[in-house]
Formats: sequence, C-alpha cells, structure tokens
Amino acid sequence: MPGEVDRLLHCRRRVERLELELEKPWPIDTGLLRAQLESARKTEQAAFTALLSAAHRGDPEALVALEALEAEIEEKTWMTPRSAA
Repeated sequence: MPGEVDRLLHCRRRVERLELELEKPWPIDTGLLRAQLESARKTEQAAFTALLSAAHRGDPEALVALEALEAEIEEKTWMTPRSAA
C-alpha cells in the first residue's frame, strides 16, 4: 500500500511542476511540456485509481491517504465568503 500512496504523491508533484513550468512567460518547449503534462496526468489518474481500489478493499493506509487528499483539495478550493455589504 505505501507504494500506491508514494506513486500518487510523486505523480501529483510532477503534474504541479509541469503546470508551473507552462505558466512561465516563455517556457522552453511548450509542445514537449504539454505532452509531458498529459502523460503525467494519465499516470496520476492511474495512481489515484489504484489508491481508490485499495481503499475499497479496506486498506487502512489507503483510507487515511484518501482523507488527507480530500482535506488538501478542500483547502485548495475553499474560498472565503464575501460579505453582502
């Protein structure tokens, strides 16, 4: 199980690095970066699927990892409500 968690975390970091590289004003090779990003996203999805499968089997480490991932996503997407005034 630790392998699935590590793989997912590695894939997520790779996707984030590639996305940041594409956001630079003058990326070195946009076509190559986009291809690498697409590949990294597919690998990330496969790693997530493996983690989800382990969680469905009742693996406690997978369940904890999914909870942590959910908390991270909520933290990134949470927005402070604006006042009506």
